[in-house]
Amino acid sequence: MNVLLTSCGLETETIEKAFKNMLPKSPSEIKAIFIPTAANFADAIEVLPKCLNDLLKCGIK
Repeated sequence: MNVLLTSCGLETETIEKAFKNMLPKSPSEIKAIFIPTAANFADAIEVLPKCLNDLLKCGIK
């Protein structure tokens, strides 16, 4: 199992590329668990849709 922890989602191309390189299959075949444990304040909750969109943008459904 691979784990990538970020405080900014897949915001940069470098982080997105590192994430994709960790995947054992194509993104469309991947199942991801999105666990927003740090989103316990209004400012953090506001960013959740952006982080989820990062996964969708990579091709993970």
